Amino acid sequence: MSNLRRLCKVSVALALALWLVSGARADQIAFSGTEGNKGRGSFQGTLAYTDVDAHHAILTLVLQNTSPEAHGGFLTAFAFNNPGNKIQTVELVPILVPIGEGAGANVSPRVGVGFDVLGGNKHFDNGINGSPFGRFDIGLGIGKGFQGGGKPSNGIAVGTSEKFWLWLNGNGLDGLNAESFAQALSDPPKKCDQGVPFEARFRGFSDPGGGDHVPGFEVHNTPEPSTLILGGMALMGLIGFGYFRRGEE
Repeated sequence: MSNLRRLCKVSVALALALWLVSGARADQIAFSGTEGNKGRGSFQGTLAYTDVDAHHAILTLVLQNTSPEAHGGFLTAFAFNNPGNKIQTVELVPILVPIGEGAGANVSPRVGVGFDVLGGNKHFDNGINGSPFGRFDIGLGIGKGFQGGGKPSNGIAVGTSEKFWLWLNGNGLDGLNAESFAQALSDPPKKCDQGVPFEARFRGFSDPGGGDHVPGFEVHNTPEPSTLILGGMALMGLIGFGYFRRGEE
């Protein structure tokens, strides 16, 4: 495809992004987890939510492994909940990265660090065993399960972060916001216990060995509106560009 055609297609995608985001509502929360059941792992992150319409929304997750460097360890899975069971399907949106150099470089899809969506076998309703912090609805993991699977080194290393864009389908998604995910709690293992909104799984610690489960909770942090809008525009541009590329094949 010529550079001119590529530029035209990208321009159309960005125009679509501007049109969609101008009518969408976006907000963001920050969360962190510092005290796991083994006292080894810690993390922080942000969750941004943009409803496109009643049946479609975009969830942007940024996860950072803040565990002590001396112990190593990798963040290998992350789980949260389905507010009001309104979400029916979840899809990781490929991040388009350039291959080669110059304006004529091709692009290739990349999703996180090899993470997959977890929890879909139960229609995103308590399908993830996050013991000892209960059952969760939706997750991301390097293997096929939250507790294990895959090489720990494929996870998020200490001091690094990863961004994930999730395309959501369901009913009543325009009635949710970022705070909805902070208020949706896991189904606790005991009826007298209270669930938690987030949990991160760590594996591959070197000293001492083993892993950790770390619950996460919201921390108050007000995002800049301009940052949210630009982030939403960038995401919708990538989605639009991906659709255009599929149309050429």
